[in-house]
Amino acid sequence: IYAMGVCLYEMLTGELPFRGADPLKLKRMKDYREVTAMLPWLPSGVDDLLSRALEPEPSQRIADALDFLEALKKL
Repeated sequence: IYAMGVCLYEMLTGELPFRGADPLKLKRMKDYREVTAMLPWLPSGVDDLLSRALEPEPSQRIADALDFLEALKKL
């Protein structure tokens, strides 16, 4: 799920979500720019979906690929 979130983020923005000298620290802090800040025409739910997919704690992420797909369909 995490990898799917990274792929979606990169497909939308052309950038990786966690860039810099210490990407692991940025990942733990969820320190990335929201997609709608760069692409304001996207539905605001994209940020929530990515936040849940990029959650550093695996138990807090979207449960599985089907849940990820359903969340995408709702956008």
